[in-house]
Amino acid sequence: MTPSQATPTSTFTQTPGPAATGIGYPTFTPTVSPTATGIGYPTLTPTVSPTPTGIGYPTPTPTVSPTATGIGYPTPTVSPTRTPTPSPTTTPSVNVGIDAPDEVSAGGNFSVWVNVSNVYKLAAANYDITYDPNVSVVTGVDCGSGVIGGKPFPNNSTGFSWSYPEKTQGRIRILQFEKAGAGRWVSGSGYMARVYFHVVGSSRDSSTIELSNGELFKSDTTKIPANWISDSVHVK
Repeated sequence: MTPSQATPTSTFTQTPGPAATGIGYPTFTPTVSPTATGIGYPTLTPTVSPTPTGIGYPTPTPTVSPTATGIGYPTPTVSPTRTPTPSPTTTPSVNVGIDAPDEVSAGGNFSVWVNVSNVYKLAAANYDITYDPNVSVVTGVDCGSGVIGGKPFPNNSTGFSWSYPEKTQGRIRILQFEKAGAGRWVSGSGYMARVYFHVVGSSRDSSTIELSNGELFKSDTTKIPANWISDSVHVK
């Protein structure tokens, strides 16, 4: 018997590769990116926006609108509430005036009135009447029978009146007053005196008949303000 031929057996031996470490093989070190710190690498500091405060950066001050008060800004004044002032009661003006005709005839006669209006508590009056004696002359004066507010002025039983003609024509002075006493005064409008004239001038002559130096008084001697108004006549 032929001896069985033995079948050769192949043995596979795994040869290990070179280890990561050992003689003849370099050590592989993982490459690591350099950190932000270390020798040769500058330290990377995160960029931080500078705050508004610090050296080199002025501290911002919030903008505040200036108030209305302070240096350079006038202090506003609040207008006070105004209370309307009631209008005073208006007292009518007292007028004393000559009432003369506009035209008179040469050689004729005429009269003028001394009128008064809006008077209150009149107790006395005195005034002058002046005129041009080359145009007309006074022939009479009635200063004791005036009527004001429907009452006589001056009262015939309690008052007095005088007229004083100058030594020459051209001016007369009239005085009128009530005796002192309660209720001895007149109020209203009317006339105080009447003066009579004769024309001595020629046609186209004219003369102013003027009231002057006039004064009105109440019974307590308080003066009554008045407007004194003159007039004029023209010879036809």
